[in-house]
Amino acid sequence: MRKLLTDKKFSFKDGIMKQPSGIKALIVDAYLGGLPKDGYPTRSEYFVEGSEPKDVSPFYKKLKISKSNGKLANDVEIRNGNYDEKDFIVITENDPISGDNKNRWQEAIDAWVREQADKGNDKFKYPTENSDANADSVGVSIKSPGNESTVGTNVQIKAVFSSSEKIKNVKIYANGEEKKNLDGNRNDIDETIALSDGTYEIKVVAKNEKDKSGESTVKIGVNKPWNEAPTTTPAPTPTP
Repeated sequence: MRKLLTDKKFSFKDGIMKQPSGIKALIVDAYLGGLPKDGYPTRSEYFVEGSEPKDVSPFYKKLKISKSNGKLANDVEIRNGNYDEKDFIVITENDPISGDNKNRWQEAIDAWVREQADKGNDKFKYPTENSDANADSVGVSIKSPGNESTVGTNVQIKAVFSSSEKIKNVKIYANGEEKKNLDGNRNDIDETIALSDGTYEIKVVAKNEKDKSGESTVKIGVNKPWNEAPTTTPAPTPTP
């Protein structure tokens, strides 16, 4: 500003300032200052070239909310798909001059946020507590083979598990017959079982150290469509 007011080459007698080189105008989000966000007002702002925002403000957050209680979904709920994704505005800042570990910037922001929420702005009414629903349960998700798919004789079974406690045992079944019994803690499996031609229901069961269990199933066809009716041999015609 000193240079603008004192340097003659920047003087403007008619009240219109000459834009210096290296300065660019950009349309930005008028609310939080990043690139424009759908549904929010914008404004034109000047930036020293290279300092302009490159993305939407990080304060726009998409949070996973538990369907059970409206809190932040835990890992088990996320793995099981028991959550909704909702958009919120979550503003966080560090206090750069605090000497007693108190974040006064955040305290002031939180007070302002509560005022916005009290005025009916639901974007600021975000949950801060983690859900404890189904915390002891076990989530099982079969990634391969795909449900209702056709595969070859050597069937690759991939599955992932979620649990607040360590997994202690995993079993793989084909049409109710146990094919694999795996002990020990694990977050996932990648196992292969050999099956003859036919249709199967593949089930993966995982149990944690609190003896809570979860399971998941898929239907597959081995070298044939999964829903093809089984081949039967006609009964012989009885002799009169």
